[in-house]
Amino acid sequence: MAPEPWLRVARIVRPQGHRGEVIADLLTDFPARFGGRPLLHLRSAGSAEATRSAVVESYRLHGGRVVLKFEGCCSIPDAEALRDMDVVVPWDARAPLGDDEVYIADLVGCTLVDTSAGEPVGTVVDVDRESSHHALLVVAATGGRELLVPFVKAYAPSWDLSTRTLRMQLPGGLLDLTG
Repeated sequence: MAPEPWLRVARIVRPQGHRGEVIADLLTDFPARFGGRPLLHLRSAGSAEATRSAVVESYRLHGGRVVLKFEGCCSIPDAEALRDMDVVVPWDARAPLGDDEVYIADLVGCTLVDTSAGEPVGTVVDVDRESSHHALLVVAATGGRELLVPFVKAYAPSWDLSTRTLRMQLPGGLLDLTG
């Protein structure tokens, strides 16, 4: 179940150059989605609804970010008007995944179970993609603590989205460090 109807794929930071390009933080593992002149949607930060549509004229990766050129955005003032906007796609337009892959956003609302201890840790309430090289699951643990748990293969994650359960083999002491 999607937490909202839109999936954020980028966040516009500022204009880039003087021809209407913008530089954006990349929030997708599928940057090729910007190729082929796709129709994307823009929304103001914090808004639940997209406020306008935009066709990507061109894109290029630059220093861990993406530079986007939208159709009709031809000047610095045009690009400046897009500052701080989210680039979103409909939830059901996400790229298909393999059998052993999951969108980390789908893990929000799942109960995290530590298979090392055999006990539930808490509920995944958010995903932090900005504080680390790896996605950090923000977990509301019992007792009101908030934990940050790296979502990495080394912890052997397995999930069942139908039962909203995420199982991970967490190393001893990790939960003490993050709480």
